[in-house]
Amino acid sequence: MAPACDAPSAVAEEYYFCGIVDDDQDDPVDCSFVIEGTCGTSEASPAAAGTALLVRDYFQQGFYPDGRSDNVTNAADQVGNISGALLKATLIASADWVGKGNALGGNLSIPHRFNNEQGYGRIQLNQVLPLSSWTDNPLGLIVHDGGIAGGVRDLSLPATINAMAGESLSGTFEVIDPSQELRVALAWLEDSGDFLINNLDLRLTSPDPDADGPLQPVVYFGNYFTDDNNRNGLLGPGEDCPGIDGATGLLDASPWSLPSCSNAATDRRNPTEAVFLSPDADADGDNDPDFNQLLAGTWTIDITATVGGTDPAQRFALVIGGGVTVRSTIRWAPGPFACNEPAVLKLLEVDEANDPVAALTPAEIASRVTIRVLDPDTRAVLDEETGVTSWSQPFPGIAGFESDPLWLIPDSTPTIGNGLVEVDDSRIVEAVYADEINDDADASRESRTSNPTTCGLSAPGEAEDLLVTDFDPATGEISISYTAACSAVDHTLVLGPLGQVSTYGYSDQICGLGTAGTASFASGPGSLFYLVVANDGTTEGPYGQDSEGVERPGQNPQPSCSFEHLPGLACE
Repeated sequence: MAPACDAPSAVAEEYYFCGIVDDDQDDPVDCSFVIEGTCGTSEASPAAAGTALLVRDYFQQGFYPDGRSDNVTNAADQVGNISGALLKATLIASADWVGKGNALGGNLSIPHRFNNEQGYGRIQLNQVLPLSSWTDNPLGLIVHDGGIAGGVRDLSLPATINAMAGESLSGTFEVIDPSQELRVALAWLEDSGDFLINNLDLRLTSPDPDADGPLQPVVYFGNYFTDDNNRNGLLGPGEDCPGIDGATGLLDASPWSLPSCSNAATDRRNPTEAVFLSPDADADGDNDPDFNQLLAGTWTIDITATVGGTDPAQRFALVIGGGVTVRSTIRWAPGPFACNEPAVLKLLEVDEANDPVAALTPAEIASRVTIRVLDPDTRAVLDEETGVTSWSQPFPGIAGFESDPLWLIPDSTPTIGNGLVEVDDSRIVEAVYADEINDDADASRESRTSNPTTCGLSAPGEAEDLLVTDFDPATGEISISYTAACSAVDHTLVLGPLGQVSTYGYSDQICGLGTAGTASFASGPGSLFYLVVANDGTTEGPYGQDSEGVERPGQNPQPSCSFEHLPGLACE
């Protein structure tokens, strides 16, 4: 636990819980039953620990900084060790507000982020760790790990700060795509105790919004989400700061960081600080500029130690997630990705002496991008086109580019080089950006993004909210409940030995659960894992996703009730 904490850092939800009856060290693990969807600290703690392991694995497999582990330079990207401070900062930056929009969820009552109900929010790694094959995550990530000697550091900051002398450090980074949320988290190593010994303050300053005009850059303090400084629920004298929309005289409390002013309070009690900014801070989807906290351009990050600390070389770590990058990055924008529908690409570049932004015209970007259609099983190239879409640069001088809509044309026998991107059901559409050094393509800097397509076929969605509602130890009968999937006319229970859950060792099925959302079955001997899978009489829906967001494979062969497995075409 952190000293003098005002709030937990983050919360975690639990999905699978095993009632252990094991009495040895041999596989498989023996469980009396497996419950999905229960909650509580006993379940949330291992869930949080599991996500922490995924963070370490992300860096160790070399997914940072490009979201890939299959690039030719992956060995150089693999980070053998990260500090506890970087791990904590990553989990904090991933935190999702527990609620819908800006509204509170469940039985929560505190309307601002960083509180003793939900901390910074629910751990959601796809909010901070980019993956090249997943569109629903940030475009980029920048980390600065001063928590250990030799940690990966991609900001122009030293590894340590003098907390005895009250040192201040300052660095900059570029926001290239301001349509993305920006998440900045700072964590440092602190001895346990009742009080914070070495305090660091995080400050984030936006670009100048109108150059020499009357508007000034906005300054955000770490952990400043409400101007109720004393947390008494009232706006007292000396507390009011303008809200996100500039309004004054109101008590502001938000999931998003508030602009600071002379009344703003800095946090002196916690060894973590964070700033969360949104392009739609009122969460109404109308793109109101008054609630857009993001600007493209150079942002300044300052870390200041409070005089009186004891460590002349205080270690710390920073994480920045959003429309940022340390390496050229191409991504498909979220969308339907279906035949006869347009798809859009986004590209973040880096201003370099041997590849300057000034030379990166939209025409030059188009010449570097190749679109390929791949067989989903063999990855064989079925179609390949270059220069098939135009590009624009939304912010002059900023190394961010966006393609015009690229239409996906249905054709099961595509022709390479005809200027059309021809696709079919489940085929993978891949975009490859050939980054260059001194006008020559450099394979070590290549960026890729991919997504499967759908072309008219459909499948049921995913059955959700699976719960064990009763278990009879005498008979072994288990009763479950679940939420029926969209477009489902029936559901199947898929079973397997618990010892084979990691390899998806499906062994049996129980057909005909119906769509009522409840079922009972005899578990039989041994420990089992199980899933509920929807079908529409012809096709079956997804088996859910693993911890990395990858679809679990279907059961093949299916012993009892056989349906075509089309998870990529599932309704939502």
